[in-house]
Amino acid sequence: MTAPTCRDPHRPVDERVEDLLARMTLEEKAGQLFHSMLGMNADGTLSTDPIHAFTDNPGASFDSGAFSAWPEPLGLAAIGDPELVERFGDTVRREYLAVGFRVALHPQIDLATEPRWSRQSGTFGSSADVTSELVRAYVRGLQGAKLGPDSVAAMVKHFPGGGPQKDGEDPHFAHGKEQVYPGGMRDYHLAPFKAAIEAGCSQMMPYYGQPVGTDWEEVGFGFNRDVLTGLLRGRLGFDGIICTDWGLLNEAPVLGELFPARAWGAEHLSVAERAAKALDAGSDQFGGEQCPEVIVELVRTGRITEARIDASVRRLLRGKFVLGLFENPCVDPGRAEEIVGASEFTALGEAAQRRSLTVLTNQDLLPLQGRPNLYLRGVSERAARRTATWSPTPPTRIWRCCGCGPRTRSGPGSSSPSSTPVRSPSPRTS
Repeated sequence: MTAPTCRDPHRPVDERVEDLLARMTLEEKAGQLFHSMLGMNADGTLSTDPIHAFTDNPGASFDSGAFSAWPEPLGLAAIGDPELVERFGDTVRREYLAVGFRVALHPQIDLATEPRWSRQSGTFGSSADVTSELVRAYVRGLQGAKLGPDSVAAMVKHFPGGGPQKDGEDPHFAHGKEQVYPGGMRDYHLAPFKAAIEAGCSQMMPYYGQPVGTDWEEVGFGFNRDVLTGLLRGRLGFDGIICTDWGLLNEAPVLGELFPARAWGAEHLSVAERAAKALDAGSDQFGGEQCPEVIVELVRTGRITEARIDASVRRLLRGKFVLGLFENPCVDPGRAEEIVGASEFTALGEAAQRRSLTVLTNQDLLPLQGRPNLYLRGVSERAARRTATWSPTPPTRIWRCCGCGPRTRSGPGSSSPSSTPVRSPSPRTS
């Protein structure tokens, strides 16, 4: 029997997308619209915040742990060498591929024009020219000349520039939700995003901020049609994935404290109304959320058309096909060696051992293609506690991405997984 078009790697990507989209239920489509916060999947996939420097700020970045340590982006900007930044991006790419990360929630290219703003260290500084030059190099390092099976997708943030927060406050919190553009500098903050789009960045994250004193609607950027459809899609021509910043729909506990949804300007709306407004604005995916039943109900009540859902799912599926996730959904040991380079991966393995990490091939959790998985057991003891990835005491509950449901296996003392030293991917040749 002939395999479906969507499973034939020789068919054009767009044909495969349309074939799979036509086979999906509404519920399956709704599930695609959520980029959830989970521990590492059983097949080793997970996106990640920046993890190659020294800042350990849950929800924004992690310290490098077993990964190679580099200066913060602000330090890379001070060095001012695009070739070094591209090499950094390529190193991040190879190390991410080795452990199964396929989306990077970075680079952060806000301009640090407000000296009181707390997230300056994650930027390339206040210069639009420097940031534009370095983001081009960073995207090349992560994705290559174009997105493909050896790429890590770059989710550039925070559109249209999060640096000019009123009084330097943080829009993660209600008291810092307002964003201003003093001196008519709005286009100045847009310049690095234009450069990122020219470089081919595949995804974009709008900021939490609510613009005030502009001709845009005074609502957070993830809900803002003027910004996402009018500016990003229309004026700048971006046709990649738009994923909202985390937690726009529901209140949720963060480090033991209940945080309200960062629905600035839409606080009065219900969860369903917020989701509809974000989709109307042009968002494709909800970061840090998990309520697909809300999307299903919006379609069934006629508030959102299924055609509108299809438009976003089409972008999301296309990204996954281009990354090769349907042919090679995880990284197996042979593939890891191809991707990283022996000396670098040996060093990564030694650092992992020093930090009580283990790189495992787990025959118990096989991906769809029947290959053994390669994945990192926790990123550090602290990260394991933070994300509930591999609890230190058995049993550990692992969720599979292929729809087979949860599996339970014994903890660190189990003899089923074999401990394998990690070796590294070689640099990209394309």
